Amino acid sequence: MSCFILSSLSAAGLSGNVVDAITGENLIGANVSIYKNGELLTGTSTDLDGEYFLKSLDPLSYDVKFSYIGYEPLTIEGVSLTAFDEKELMVELNEGLVLIECVVVDFMEPLIEYDNTVICRYNYCPGSTSVSEKVEKKEDPKESTTESFNINYYPNPTTDLLNIVLAKATESLIIRSVNGKELLQRANLPEGMIELNVSDYAAFTYILQVVIEGEMTTKKFMVVSL
Repeated sequence: MSCFILSSLSAAGLSGNVVDAITGENLIGANVSIYKNGELLTGTSTDLDGEYFLKSLDPLSYDVKFSYIGYEPLTIEGVSLTAFDEKELMVELNEGLVLIECVVVDFMEPLIEYDNTVICRYNYCPGSTSVSEKVEKKEDPKESTTESFNINYYPNPTTDLLNIVLAKATESLIIRSVNGKELLQRANLPEGMIELNVSDYAAFTYILQVVIEGEMTTKKFMVVSL
């Protein structure tokens, strides 16, 4: 028991603020992840003031990764924490897109028009379909540009329950992690309010996608720990 108490009392802390590098605007719901030897140990998200707090960390050296949707991730290596002390780390993130490299091996088909966008079909391109398959024009859900498809949801941030108010019957509702992994899907929901239990979700930012009449509305919400 005495060893446990000593370890708890000597624990270190890490806190700070995450902002936009250009505007200085606080980034709400930015993810802060703590790594040791490449292994994720713990993490949290910034609050409504763009601030984050991590406590009860062992006084060691860590790699700290900061990420936010639409921004370039930033990893600060070798952040050394001292016992009985809280280190403050202020971070600025730059807007940007992460591009996946595509190596062109061979040109297989002429240019084709797809939803008013000219694309080129190559073999061995990540994410592409086989060039031997016939390309068919599909109507994917389009991002909503009208206020009529906005949805209301609360509370945000939340610790356990997320209430979503649907103004119209909904074709699909999906929750994804920030890296795009699908965590929950509901289909053919009627108009009204639904309640989702997110108490098992880690304290991070998540993406909510709702498709109504072929138009997709994308929102973000944050789960925080008590």
